[in-house]
Amino acid sequence: MDLTSSSTLNPLSGLLPFDLKGLEGFPYTTYLQQKEAYDLLEDWYDGTQLSSTVVDESSGDKVEKYPVKINPLPGTCQKHVGVLFGQNIESIKLGGIPVQFVPDSSDLTDEESKTMRDELMHAYEASQAGALFVTSAIQSQYLGGCVFKLSWRPDLGRIKIENPEASEFVGIPDGKDYWDLREGWIVRQITKDEAKSYGYKPKLNENNFWYIEHWTRSKYKIMVNGQVVNIGESDQKAEGANPFGFVPMVYIPHMRVSGFLGDPIISEAAKGIIREMNLRFADMGDGISEDSHVLTAMRNVRGTAKPVDIAGRTVIDLGSTHGLSPNETPPDLFAVKTQSVSEPMIKFTQELEVLYRREVNHPAVADGEDEGSQRSSLTLTTRMWPLVNEAEFERVFWSIGLTILSKMLMSMSILKGVGNFTQKMLDADFIVQWQPMLPRDRESLVQEAVMRESANLASNTHLMQLFGDIQDPEAELKQIQDQNKKLSESEQTANAFSAPGGSSNLAQKTKANNTVSGANIKKES
Repeated sequence: MDLTSSSTLNPLSGLLPFDLKGLEGFPYTTYLQQKEAYDLLEDWYDGTQLSSTVVDESSGDKVEKYPVKINPLPGTCQKHVGVLFGQNIESIKLGGIPVQFVPDSSDLTDEESKTMRDELMHAYEASQAGALFVTSAIQSQYLGGCVFKLSWRPDLGRIKIENPEASEFVGIPDGKDYWDLREGWIVRQITKDEAKSYGYKPKLNENNFWYIEHWTRSKYKIMVNGQVVNIGESDQKAEGANPFGFVPMVYIPHMRVSGFLGDPIISEAAKGIIREMNLRFADMGDGISEDSHVLTAMRNVRGTAKPVDIAGRTVIDLGSTHGLSPNETPPDLFAVKTQSVSEPMIKFTQELEVLYRREVNHPAVADGEDEGSQRSSLTLTTRMWPLVNEAEFERVFWSIGLTILSKMLMSMSILKGVGNFTQKMLDADFIVQWQPMLPRDRESLVQEAVMRESANLASNTHLMQLFGDIQDPEAELKQIQDQNKKLSESEQTANAFSAPGGSSNLAQKTKANNTVSGANIKKES
């Protein structure tokens, strides 16, 4: 596979190792700033920040500063993602995709709406989007956002959805419109073998290899260490005019307050609390160790205490008193008790845990803690409010991002002639439908549906959507109607047989119906 060198003014560039700093048009300073921030956040998430060592003053040896290594961040991120995506009952059937795309336009017929919904779900399922969503959502919690990218794959004959890490992405939005990218870069370090698979020939002593994608609205370029690669096994270079007219990337922030990049769950306060939790728990561990290894002391002993073996057991002979006075205190051997771990120390560690939960919106009930009392399901759900409230904000950003991503996917599919999308579908609006965030009482849900149906407060289609386990409510309604029809016919047959002379009456009715049908046929002919 041939490669084409990018333009350069340095005649020795073909001999020197590649450096991102010299890549034409690349926002190197922005990339370094983002990478430094992302590396620090990743160190907090995986616990690297808790691997610090200090020098012990008494022994001079290096010891761990945070020996307990309490790191609640991974669990918090998983809990947040669980509530964000909700209770997807049909997760296996739907390929693990936590959302559905429901057309919301009177311009589409029922058949067009169904085609659009099915085609979108098929496109996401083909890229294993359920797994991509989970991975990206977890990374979004501690990195502040996630990225989705669309690629046309001629070898697969479809549009592929990918999720590069946020640390590999540099996006330049169109002014304050953060959802419309003017320029996008994907920069990922790869192995030597991966570089060779793209047709790249490593230079002498070259050890760092970079896969680079650069997209603007008008052009694109895909490179390895600054050299343009071919598209697949063809001779066509992966650069030129952008046929889509947009940057096929979407950045979804975890929580955007200001600026393009989102805010991660790991705030400065969360970092400080985690450090303090580890230090104080280490102090408690040291105190418990000291309290467990007590000192032994003796008093009123003349001379030296001697160990004596009695029946295989070693005892201590403390001697006797002088016998000069009846008020002499006998020799004694006792333990010197200390209490290094105090009640205020224990309460302080508990307060630190409370402060952490408040800072990251991780209520105790999310870990199954109900504070030792029996509570109703509604009460426990209410106690989840801090986490639910944040997940609702996150769903706003995810809904916008997935809508833009889906529109891009449909546009690219129409251009490449794959799928059954039409321009009419592309112009139509649709809703990103999420699953309930928390488990719901199914019995009360059924009662609500029955009451609303009897009072004509909702259509049957809408009521079926409330249950969350029916992918196609209209098809389900048709099956129910067919089922009721067959059941009604069976009951009529059973009633005919159970009536007096039932079998002969049924035969006579059947014969009469056949006679009438025959007469009608003759009449028509």
